[in-house]
Parts: sequence; C-alpha cells; structure tokens
Amino acid sequence: MQRLRLMLRVSLVLTTMATLACCSRGPTREPVDHGPQVEAWLAAGPALLLARWLPESDGVVPTTPRGAACADALVCDLARAFFDGRAGRPVFVQQLTLTANGELVARTLRRVDEHGLFPSDYDAQEVQALATQLAAFAGGERWLSELVIGEQGESELLAALRARTPYEPATIAMLEEELVAFADRDARLLAVRSELERAAAELEAVALELDWLLTTGLIRYAIVQHHGNPWHLSREELVAAGLLLPLQEPGEDEDSASVDGVDLRPASRLGVDAAELRAREEQLIRSRVAVTLALVEAEGLEDHLASLVPAHPQYARLQAALAYYRERARAGGWQELTFRQELREGQRGVQVVALRRRLAAEGYHHGDLDDERFDAQLGLDLRRYQETHQLDVNGTTTAATIASLNRSAEERTAQIVLTLQRWRESRVGRDLPDYHVQINVPDFHAELWDDGAPFHRFRVVVGRASRPTAIVQTRTPLFSDTMERIVLNPYWNVPQSIINHELLPAAQDDPEYFERHNYEVRQRGERYFIRQRPGPRNALGRVKFLFPNEYAVYMHDTPSRNLFDRTLRAFSHGCIRVHEPMRLAELLIMRDRDWTLQRTRRFIDQALRRDGQETYVNLERPFPVHIEYYVVRVDDEGRVHFLADIYGEDERRLVDLRPRMTELLAG
Repeated sequence: MQRLRLMLRVSLVLTTMATLACCSRGPTREPVDHGPQVEAWLAAGPALLLARWLPESDGVVPTTPRGAACADALVCDLARAFFDGRAGRPVFVQQLTLTANGELVARTLRRVDEHGLFPSDYDAQEVQALATQLAAFAGGERWLSELVIGEQGESELLAALRARTPYEPATIAMLEEELVAFADRDARLLAVRSELERAAAELEAVALELDWLLTTGLIRYAIVQHHGNPWHLSREELVAAGLLLPLQEPGEDEDSASVDGVDLRPASRLGVDAAELRAREEQLIRSRVAVTLALVEAEGLEDHLASLVPAHPQYARLQAALAYYRERARAGGWQELTFRQELREGQRGVQVVALRRRLAAEGYHHGDLDDERFDAQLGLDLRRYQETHQLDVNGTTTAATIASLNRSAEERTAQIVLTLQRWRESRVGRDLPDYHVQINVPDFHAELWDDGAPFHRFRVVVGRASRPTAIVQTRTPLFSDTMERIVLNPYWNVPQSIINHELLPAAQDDPEYFERHNYEVRQRGERYFIRQRPGPRNALGRVKFLFPNEYAVYMHDTPSRNLFDRTLRAFSHGCIRVHEPMRLAELLIMRDRDWTLQRTRRFIDQALRRDGQETYVNLERPFPVHIEYYVVRVDDEGRVHFLADIYGEDERRLVDLRPRMTELLAG
C-alpha cells in the first residue's frame, strides 16, 4: 500500500511538473499550434525524464525479505555473484520497465503452481505487486518540457492535458488549484525537481528489488526443474563431477554374472563423505545455472525455460490431472461414504445414491444421481474406477474400494504434486532415448519405448515390501543402467542372502533338497557358491536380461506364472519377473541384430534346445533401463491411475507436503 501511494504521488508530481512548465509565462508571442509539440513530448517524455531526472543506480543489491533471511543460501549466493558480475546493473528491468525476458520470467514464476510448485517459494505475489507498480508508472502520461509559451499556448496545452490525462476531472481541478496556490513558479519547479528525484530514487529501489526477485526466482526455478538433478548428464560428466566412482569388487551376496562388466557406481554408495558429496553436487549446479543466466539478455531464454521442463509425456499429462483435481478440491471435493456393506448390481437404496454421487464427483458416472437402483451402467462405472485405482475389478464396493473412494480430493492432488516432483528427479533424462525400457515399480508394468513412445507394455512381478532396515532386503531398488546382454537357458547364481536365509535352512530339513531342486555347489578359490542348473524349473525360467548393476538385479522369466494374474504383484526377492519374456527377447534381439521375426525365433529355439547350456547374446546396441517409482500415472486415454504405494516411499514425503497444500488449493 505504501508503494501504491508512492506511485500515485509520483504520477501526480510528474503531471504537476509538466503543467507548471507549460504555464511559465514569457514574452508575448504569436499564437501557435502546439498539437505536434504535445505529441512529440508524449513520445519523447519517458526517455527525457529518465535521462535528466532519474539518478543512476549505485549498484547496491536491494535487501528483500527473502534476500535478508537468505533461506536458500545457494540461490542467494548465485544471485549475488550474478549481480556483482554486472556491477549491480539490473537485467530484467530497464528504464523502470520490465524487459521482454523480464515479462517472461515474471510470467513463469506466476505459473509455477501448474507444476505443483508453491508460488511463495518464488516470491510470485511480491513479483506481481512490484511489476504492477512499475507498469502503472510506465503507463501514465509522463511529460517534460522547458518550452516557454504565452497565455494562449498555456490555454491550449491545458486543454490538451485535460483531453489526454488518465485522471478524473476532480483530480484535474485539484491540479489547477495547485497552480494558483504557488507564487513563485521558478521555486516551484525546483521543489518539483527535488521531490521527483527523491521519488525516482525510491522507484529505482523498487526496480532493483523486482530485478533481484526475478533473478532469485529464475535460479530457484531452474534448479528445481532441471539443474538440481544431475542424472540428466552424461556418464562422462558425472564421472568428471565425482558423482560416479569406480566399482568395488562384488560382495558374496551378489550374482557375479549380473555385475560382470560394471565399472562405476554412485559416489553416495561408496562411502563418500556427505558434505563432500554435497559440495560436488553444488559445484555442478553452479556450472549449470551459469548456462541459464547467460541467456537472460538473449532471445533464447524462452526456449531454454521450456527445455527445463521434463520432456516425458507423463509430465504434461500429470499437469492436466493436477489442474483437474485442484478444481475438484477447490469445489469442495466429494462426500465420504459412510456405509461399509458390499453393494452390487441389482441392489437398491440410499447407499446406491451416495455411490452414484461419489463416482460422479470424480467424473466416473454421468447418470441420474438420485436413482436408488444399482444398474448395469453403475456397475460398469464402478469397474472403470477400480481399474484406474489398482483394485480388484469386480463391480462391488469391497472394503478396499470404499477406502479408495474415501481418499479426499486434496489427498489425490497431493499425490499428483509429489509425482510431478518425482519426474523432475527422474533419471530417464531430458532427451528421451529412442530405445529404452521403463519399469514403474508401483504400476507392476514395464514398457519398451522407441521413438518417444511406448510400443510394448508387459506385466512384471517386483520385489516384496520390506523394511528399509531389514537384514534381507527384498525391495526392487530404484536406479538406471544399461541393458547389455540376454542369456537363454540361464543358470541362477543364488545370492548369499538367499543361501543363508532360505536354502541352508531348507537343506537342513531335507538332505535331498539341493538335488531335487537342481542346485549344484561350485568352488571358486576358497569360496563356495550355489547355482541352479538351466531348465524349466529354474527360478529364472528360460531367459534373463542383464543390465549389470551394483544391486545384482535383472529381469527374467519365471516358472511361477500364476502370480501375473494378481493385481498387486510384489513377490520377488528384488529382481523383476517378466510376463512375456520370450516376446521381449524376440523384440530386443530383432532390433539389435536387424533380423526378421522368423530368423529370431529360430535362433531362440535352437538355444533353448541346448539342455543345460547357456547362450549369451551380447547386444551390439545396448540401451538404457530405468527403474522408477510413480504412484500416479495417466494412460493414453487421459485416465488418471492412482497406484499402491507398496514401499511407503510416497507416504514419507507426503507428511511434509500435506501442510503446504492449502497454498496450492487457494483461489
């Protein structure tokens, strides 16, 4: 409000000064047409005003509420270094007006909520207020003239002022009274100049503060959207930054075949001091932010900001889902279901009405909301809901279905917000590789991608949920690596943890256990290993897919086919079981060798007929494999799927997110 009063005062002073200048009397002159001069002053006034009346910036970075507290030390440090490099010269505000890039950054910060980000973290409201104040000043009529004219010219100029000023007639009358009130017009001009200089200095501080907030907001946005995630860099860049280090020797509990050929692993897994690791990551962020700041006065900033947003199609779909569920939450969400019985087709009652209204609130039902009959259409709509919420699709209100329906619109919005953040943290990369495998653990599916789109989607079984502190860890780890080979008729090299906790206890109860299950004991130096021979009863089935990694995790076939019919498929020791392993092997080998389907199938059949003998297919064109964790996904039809948080990964982060959701749901 104080700055608003300042702006009104400055505009008043400027108009008064112009009027006073117009009214200074000199020698009698012939009447002239001042219309062209008025037009010229209107056009040249702002430049003349800035050149003559406004003091130059002293280069001091203004103190802002966030700048003083410096809640984000890295952002503030980067911003100060940027200002120091420019000798304090503003970049987004020139002549008290936002530049084109200044408008672009301000617009970007106003819309961070569309990405599930919180506007208060980017000072969006203050940026908007300061920009509005400067725009109000720039949009007013700014006059400057030293021309001395006669009474007739004064009259004509006052008429022009009345015609062009944005102020109300009452304000014009007040200005005219001010003219009469002063006796010495020369003294008044000096007073006006002094007042204008003081007001202009304050305006310059406003402009600097706005420039500072735009700079810090841009830096923070760039870090959150892109620069804070190092996994979009190349392997070579990560090694140079010290975030990937040489791999240590595999431990006894690792499958030697699965880690063969790996030479690097994340520094965080090799015991690097946490402070040292943060310093390496910070240095990487600094170098990447410098790329963004180098564009603040260039034409390429808009394209650069667009490139910071995750390119994966899921991100844009999730943004649309966020807008939808925010609107549902702002409208009051939906009524919680209070009944617990299982409703099914053919029943009727007030509970059915409640079910209809609940499904309609989320867009799953469009029938008569007061109809008490559970008809076939309602059953179909309920099945659609169950399908997109990872429930047993049976068309009845099971306890799990009611619990899902009673998750609030605010909670669903928070899940989408967190999923957007997970995509910003993703290792998939900004430039989607033409060919890669994506595995979403909570989705229990893997997708084979080519040319920016999935062309084969298949069910998988992932690791059982286990406590993070459990001795035997069965969760499927989240990481990215490179698919290097396919093994047909594989041996299973049993991890030491499974030997100790499962095989040895079983062998104690059954001395013939190893033989009956086709295990063999092998010696390597002084160490003994157990492996299962190839065959139909092998735990890996007839094929495994190796993307060597530190976790000894891979994809493979399985003789336990019944588990793929389950809705929630978390049953393995951590590896990923594939529902259509031979189809996947065909697709990968065909693409890698440029073979026909017929030739590929002949090759695979011949390999599988070699009883007890492995066949390695080393890929000539390795490709990425990404194992990630998203509890919300949007399918090709635009349907939003809310999935089970099987490892509790999201719940831990939602605890911190929920208290802040009020800000996103406001308005």
